[in-house]
Amino acid sequence: MSRRPLALLALAVFSAVFAVVVWFGALGVPRGRTLDASAMQSFIGAARPPLQPSIVGVAHLADPMPLLLGAILLVVVALVRRRPLMALLVPVIIVGANLTTQLLKPVLADLRVIDIYGTVMVYAGSWPSGHEPA
Repeated sequence: MSRRPLALLALAVFSAVFAVVVWFGALGVPRGRTLDASAMQSFIGAARPPLQPSIVGVAHLADPMPLLLGAILLVVVALVRRRPLMALLVPVIIVGANLTTQLLKPVLADLRVIDIYGTVMVYAGSWPSGHEPA
């Protein structure tokens, strides 16, 4: 990874643009809305069997324990390499990212109408795929 500020700024801009593309694809295009509703049904446990097991596996990637273990590993590597500032920044960045996520979820929540086995419900889900209620 480049340490040049312009390269990092370009990466941040690319990430923001890609997030807008995902938002538009998931919520602004009819087929995207259908896929988004299907993913949300899977996360809340209402999906039909072929999709449910695979989406649960994906959801487990966001479990806190792997994140904690990865953060500890990064701190240890930074300390072994005698980079105390880096060791301090790892938990600050991870906690900051998680706090930012929790603050943005309610702000970016989108009301969705979902048909689950013939029962239509309005769901205020996080952006996109709504697997976390706002």
